[in-house]
Amino acid sequence: MHKKAILFERTHNAKTYLIFNEEEMEAGIYGYFSLSFKEIILSSEISKTKIKTLDGFSKKAERIRTYLIGQLAKNSNIHNNPLNLEKILESIFPILEKAQALVGGRVILLECEDIPALIEAYQKAKFEYLQKQKLVQMYMVFDVKED
Repeated sequence: MHKKAILFERTHNAKTYLIFNEEEMEAGIYGYFSLSFKEIILSSEISKTKIKTLDGFSKKAERIRTYLIGQLAKNSNIHNNPLNLEKILESIFPILEKAQALVGGRVILLECEDIPALIEAYQKAKFEYLQKQKLVQMYMVFDVKED
């Protein structure tokens, strides 16, 4: 993690966020995630309805720009680490909401190995299967409601 994260930070290709327990700082990093952007090419197998949902405008879009949740992990070396996917996402969404309010964007993408339990965990967190390229791509359309 740390070599890629440092390189991506230095080149402004991604931002990595560390999750600590403020009451037990000495325990170390409880988890982390990286955020970036990614343009993806949409497979011809994706329905026109889904393409329009992703693009927000056209059912003929061939590519979409997304917010990418890159690395996402819990530190399993910490005994009884209470961090889980839901809590990591609770840290991610406010950051992406701020980005969306500033520059737009409507799709959050994550990529994962084709492991059924992993895909199921992301689906429980409201991500939907999009397509499989080298990795399985899962997405969520999100919208910040302005007051």
